[in-house]
Amino acid sequence: MANSEQLEKIAISETSVIQCLEALEKLEDKTRIANVATNASDERVRMAAVRRLTDPSKLADIAIADPSVDICLGALYQLNDQGQIRRVANEARDPMVKAAAANKHVDGRHSASPVSQSEPPSARYSGTP
Repeated sequence: MANSEQLEKIAISETSVIQCLEALEKLEDKTRIANVATNASDERVRMAAVRRLTDPSKLADIAIADPSVDICLGALYQLNDQGQIRRVANEARDPMVKAAAANKHVDGRHSASPVSQSEPPSARYSGTP
């Protein structure tokens, strides 16, 4: 079995995406997974690594700075720490990510109102713009 350092190198490398994802799947060290989320050359590998992250600070760092809006939004989606969400709203490079973070953080709660699944769609839509 390959050690964590070798797996991390494979996951970050520019080899086949399948090999990178297989190596990432075997990684258990959160620091190494965070490194893959930040440094992998392939966006699909970075997104797979982001999905495994739990550290709010690291997720915010990625939401602020990753060159891919999809990765930024994926990291933001996983964030529940209101302080880190506020940080993303203030510091994100991409305006869409800033707006998404601002919408997620409104007075310390998620801005979207929950939709009742028991209501029929017609009850949720008034029909007037």
